[in-house]
Amino acid sequence: MNGYLTMHYPDWFKPDGIYFNDGAFESFESSHKLTKDGKIRLVPTAGHTLGHLAVVVDMGEHYILIGGDASYSEQDMLAGNIDGVCNA
Repeated sequence: MNGYLTMHYPDWFKPDGIYFNDGAFESFESSHKLTKDGKIRLVPTAGHTLGHLAVVVDMGEHYILIGGDASYSEQDMLAGNIDGVCNA
């Protein structure tokens, strides 16, 4: 896993990857169902860190998107500002 500052992870931490193999969902090209009915899904939100994802909850009349650590501020997100860490 080549995410943000992985040297801080304990040696025993070996997360499994997510395979987005449950097809397109709304404007996302792929998704992964967390529940059988698909009311809660993971969607890839590439760009912040390798493997970054968001959770989409189908509330019936609307969706809730939980995208933790996606941006420092709403202004940066709306402007398309991207922050990164150099691993060189």
